[in-house]
Amino acid sequence: MPSIKVYPPNQLPDRGVNETQFNIWVEELEVYLSQEADYRVFLAGEDYAAWESQENNPARITALKGSDIVLGRTGAQESAQLKLRQRQLRTVLSIVGKCVSIGHYDSVMRHSISLESIYDMLRSDYDMKKKGIHFFNLLDMHYDATKLTPIAFYNQYRTMITSNLAKQNDVLKYKNNHVMAQDEKMTPMLEDIILLDVVREIDSRLPAFIRTFYTHKMSMTDKLMDFKNDIFNNIPKFLEDLNKDEQLGSIKTK
Repeated sequence: MPSIKVYPPNQLPDRGVNETQFNIWVEELEVYLSQEADYRVFLAGEDYAAWESQENNPARITALKGSDIVLGRTGAQESAQLKLRQRQLRTVLSIVGKCVSIGHYDSVMRHSISLESIYDMLRSDYDMKKKGIHFFNLLDMHYDATKLTPIAFYNQYRTMITSNLAKQNDVLKYKNNHVMAQDEKMTPMLEDIILLDVVREIDSRLPAFIRTFYTHKMSMTDKLMDFKNDIFNNIPKFLEDLNKDEQLGSIKTK
């Protein structure tokens, strides 16, 4: 069978990148790098997931790690393997550098110490920091039917929420400095609330209409998310019906 050709992501623009677009870019980049064993070792969780900045150390990698540490190797063999890893890292950074905007290329090549450090730098520059005051970016999200489908808007809205979930070891000050033992998870109730919020953002008339439409369909054990696809598929029709009802009501009052 012919193999599937995997390509690196398109180059990021200088501005205007949202959370969903960035997450897609990261996923495509990591999938591309993971295809080659020589590049895979620099992904998070792998042997060479961290390195030094070029300013601190031009070589960036100063010692072999993980499976590269082999008993019986001569000093010359270890040196050759270390130089190989250094060249591979330079290649990986060059690949990543071609996928970021031109303005970020130098930061990737000279200042990065891991892929995560690159992601953090990009998130900061694109104003996509996950925590703190950046949670208020949720207030800037508005539905535009000329640019997004209802489901696309839902995915962007949900991504903003999930990006702000607490992580393991985060400190919750309002809970007497409670330290999170594990990452916060999306709950069924939160999923329902997000869906309802998105519906309200699309059109403030929709929640009441949907409640009337789905009340007789939902049992005591059903969740609103059970009807998510049906809701989004029918939103154009729901809005059409609402507009017709308002027009008829307007005519009757004249």
